[in-house]
Amino acid sequence: MRIFKILSQKIVRQQYARLFYLFTITFAFFYHAIFLCVFNHLEIEPMFRFNIFSVLFYVILLITYKRVHNYVIPVLIFLLEVISHQIQAGYYLGGDACFHYLILLSAIVPLLTFESRIGLASFCGFTITLIFAFMEANALTFTPRLEVSESALYAIRVSNVLCVSIIDIGTLLCYSYIVWHNKYSLEAQIRQKENIVAKQNKKMFNYQNNIIISLANLVENRDVDTGEHIRRTSAYVELISREAFKRKVYPEVINERFIHRLIQAAPLHDVGKILISDSVLKKPGRLTPEEFDMIKIHTKEGGRIIAEIIGNNDDKDFVRIAKDIATYHHERWDGGGYPKGLKGDQIPVSARIMAIADVFDALISPRCYKASFTREKALEIIKDESGTHFDPVLAEIFLDIQKDFA
Repeated sequence: MRIFKILSQKIVRQQYARLFYLFTITFAFFYHAIFLCVFNHLEIEPMFRFNIFSVLFYVILLITYKRVHNYVIPVLIFLLEVISHQIQAGYYLGGDACFHYLILLSAIVPLLTFESRIGLASFCGFTITLIFAFMEANALTFTPRLEVSESALYAIRVSNVLCVSIIDIGTLLCYSYIVWHNKYSLEAQIRQKENIVAKQNKKMFNYQNNIIISLANLVENRDVDTGEHIRRTSAYVELISREAFKRKVYPEVINERFIHRLIQAAPLHDVGKILISDSVLKKPGRLTPEEFDMIKIHTKEGGRIIAEIIGNNDDKDFVRIAKDIATYHHERWDGGGYPKGLKGDQIPVSARIMAIADVFDALISPRCYKASFTREKALEIIKDESGTHFDPVLAEIFLDIQKDFA
């Protein structure tokens, strides 16, 4: 029963099973119709009568083929007709009917192997066809039970070998074409789906970038210095993260995908400042403790804003990185930062990178509340606070590549 189940699955799964069915039945109809005329001409009555049955049988199959949904039963009936026909031919006309059973093998072997192994099926099918033709052509002993001339027998045998060889080779070629066509169509469908997915991803990426730019612009419109700060820190972040990747620092975190997401998310690190009042954000002098507490709020609020606006994004890693840098870029390596007082490795790597870029740019940029430091002084501060404010490994990388900073 297992072989019938496998055969059924193979036949039903073939996309062009109906085409095979039609081809096989049509060929069988003409084959038997031709031999019906031959046996009538040679007055071989038993074979003539049997071919009348065969022709009618295939006519019925041709008429009803459009209604067939499962091809297992019709194929089995077809094979039984072939067996009985060949046994009768061997009985009345002589020769070894077992040779004709190779027809079954040449039909079944490709059916079971063509789905993914065209080369093997073609080799088996053509080999069986050649063996069948050779054995038929060289079976010289005849013991016909009917009075038939030697030339007539020879003509029948040659015609039979030719017809069987044609149907075997034709079936193989059809199988080959269909398998190739299915594979080509499948590859085309895969490419089409990949193109659709790529377009959707690009559309989503553009949509996401537009949101990021819009949020960053909200901050920039509040404070021109902050707007320039966003663009410069994004560039610093890229240089630091790429050098860290090159040196294989934190390899479990820093890779190309991480770098891409970090660069994309960097403009959002100060997005929480849109909720800080102008009186505090643009105050020209030193902030009071209360005002500094208000400034601190921008970290938590930045994480909340990101979660609310892009939290449903399918790229969860990007959302996480964006939230981390917005929330934790003011944490300190020694635990003295805010909003949570995280320490050392508790601080996300993305926020540690952002902290260096953020502080360095704040030091060398003039603000409403301070003058700018020189580049040398800013680098000295970064070096002095390595291991206290900043991750010492990332700070070392920053200092090594500081000449690349514009």
